[in-house]
Amino acid sequence: MDDRISVDVFISYSSKNKNVADAVVSDFEQNGIRCWYAPRDILPGKEWVTAIKEGIYSAKVFVLLFTEESNTSRQVMNEVAMAFNAEKTIVPFKLTKEEMSDELEYYLTRVHWLDAVSEPLSAHIEELRRFVGIILSGSDPQATRRRGMADRDADRGSDENNRDNRRDSNIDRGSNSGIRSDAGRRRRFLIFASVVAVLVIAAVILLVVKPFGSGKNAGTEGGNGGQEQEEEKGQEKKQEPKKDAFSEAKELGDACFDKGDYENALANYLKSLELGNTDTATYYRIAKIYLDGKSGDGTSEENGLKYLELAYKGGSGATLTGDEYYLLAYKYDSDLSGSDPAKVFEFAEKGAEAGSLPCMILVGEAYWYGRGTERDYELVLKWFGKALDSGAEGYTRNYCIAGITSLVEEGHVTREAAERWIGDSNR
Repeated sequence: MDDRISVDVFISYSSKNKNVADAVVSDFEQNGIRCWYAPRDILPGKEWVTAIKEGIYSAKVFVLLFTEESNTSRQVMNEVAMAFNAEKTIVPFKLTKEEMSDELEYYLTRVHWLDAVSEPLSAHIEELRRFVGIILSGSDPQATRRRGMADRDADRGSDENNRDNRRDSNIDRGSNSGIRSDAGRRRRFLIFASVVAVLVIAAVILLVVKPFGSGKNAGTEGGNGGQEQEEEKGQEKKQEPKKDAFSEAKELGDACFDKGDYENALANYLKSLELGNTDTATYYRIAKIYLDGKSGDGTSEENGLKYLELAYKGGSGATLTGDEYYLLAYKYDSDLSGSDPAKVFEFAEKGAEAGSLPCMILVGEAYWYGRGTERDYELVLKWFGKALDSGAEGYTRNYCIAGITSLVEEGHVTREAAERWIGDSNR
């Protein structure tokens, strides 16, 4: 009997683009579309290839995140071939202008692509979700899209007609105003002449009065007053705090960041670092620019994680979120910097404490397998239980319940300790 749980969408992606995959899954699942993607939905003890195959076969739609990395990934190629052979609806989500590899072109040459090369990514993810939703509803997404474009063109034509009508109306009103124009010009001339006369009289008065104040005493007082003012200005200059060499660049960076000019913000922040800035908040803002894909230089993830870690090491000035700790854990659990279990555990534990559900799973697994820490099955139960209490759904929920059930069956924890979570599996 096939015990696979049906899902809506299988997400295929390169591990180097996990931040994009996370964003797609988050958007889809918040809007009721159930997703399967690795490693989140691979149950403990399950062979990777078997889990991937079951995930593809259980899904109704296969979404490919097409990037430079996935274009050359053997794992992604195998997943596309499997989805093609299973006659799944394949939706490529294009995040790069790079040409398809020959192998991908074989499978996808007649498939409609969704272009997501331009910013902002969030808008393209929404379009992808709507497109997938139409497929899941059984409608023809291309026909629906064409109708939407026709409606939009009709609305645009209506707006242009309205603008033409308003312009004609303004021309009519303009012809009526000509009758009053001569009288208006006369009034403006009289006002101008009056102002000039007043200015001339004022100038004459000043020329007459000035000599009476030009005596020796007045000059002395004026000289002393000027000297006092210069001394005051000199004192003010001495009291002004001397700026650090990097402050001006940092302030320019802050101003650009607040206005949404992220490329110039990044340039000024990096310049401030060269001049000696070690402000933790600056590291954090640089990381945000890179991780949000707003750097404009195509080096987002690796640099983003670099500065995010610097912000973490700085201690104060930046508070990382659970999801940001998860990104740092992922950095040390992938080919971005090589696997470092101790680092993975360090960041995952911080993220779990900050409420990140994926970090709770990572910490539970670390205690289960002794990766980066000592084995502790009681703590496996704690963190898998916290993940369930935090609202884990779908495969994540099943993963945690299966893990807790295994703990009981293998005698690592008592049934009484695990009862309230194991009971969830029967609901």
